[in-house]
Amino acid sequence: MMVLYHTVYDLHHFLHYPIDPLSTGWWLFARMTAILFLLLVGCSFELSAAQGRNKRWKRIGTIVLCALLITGVTYYWNPTTYIRFGILHCIAISLMLLAVLPRGRIFRMLTAVTILGIGQATPFLHVTHEFFLPLGITPKEFSTLDYFPLFPWFGIVLMGTLIVHLLLPAMHTYAQEHRRTVYLAALPGRHALLLYMLHQPLLIGILSATLA
Repeated sequence: MMVLYHTVYDLHHFLHYPIDPLSTGWWLFARMTAILFLLLVGCSFELSAAQGRNKRWKRIGTIVLCALLITGVTYYWNPTTYIRFGILHCIAISLMLLAVLPRGRIFRMLTAVTILGIGQATPFLHVTHEFFLPLGITPKEFSTLDYFPLFPWFGIVLMGTLIVHLLLPAMHTYAQEHRRTVYLAALPGRHALLLYMLHQPLLIGILSATLA
């Protein structure tokens, strides 16, 4: 879904094709993709609980470095719309918070609902600086290629940590019955970060070469 949407975005933004990635249908598709993406972040965090703190923090550190790389590359590309707090930044901070917050399900549920609720108000709050970008509070003329503040998106990650416990028994049964299919379908997810980092440069290169 992510690759499909970014293909449409690249066709419009870089090759000026008459397709609007911000139209209602494509906007909803993009939001659905982001919600699924962040729900899976929460699910994966819960499933990785047995791997140990060192491995978890190492993974978080890798995501932080990738997020900083994206900030640097997009700043070089366009300093006016570079990515300050995109989805990787959101994921990195969300995982840090999950690692230190209480694990109780009631606490997470209440926190998720609170964050989602506050997230409905933050777009209407504006300041004259960018210090509060991680919280969803922006300058009025703020512009960026990718923006996923903690309010409301950390709430989605928290929901993922909760729903995985409801889905896991059925998922486990299905995986046991369809091992080959599940293994092949899971390959992109096993390399999600690499796919995320490489797909846009590859897409832009392929589209530019084939459609120029």
